[in-house]
Amino acid sequence: MSTPAADNLELFSQSAFEQLQFLREYAGVLLDPYPAPEVIGHLYNSSQSLAESTAQFGLPLFSEIAGKLAHLFQY
Repeated sequence: MSTPAADNLELFSQSAFEQLQFLREYAGVLLDPYPAPEVIGHLYNSSQSLAESTAQFGLPLFSEIAGKLAHLFQY
């Protein structure tokens, strides 16, 4: 039997893993002279979501780094 806290932690872990995986795979697009806007948008959304979720789980340094990364993709 799982608890709500354990379920939330599992959901957070799975989501964070997927977002980090996407960021790792596609961050190289920044080396392209004309990166696809939809990929940049998805990178922004992933990093912003990661910043928000890590803040909710009490990981302020991780949240700050992800937020700065989102800021980079915003521009």
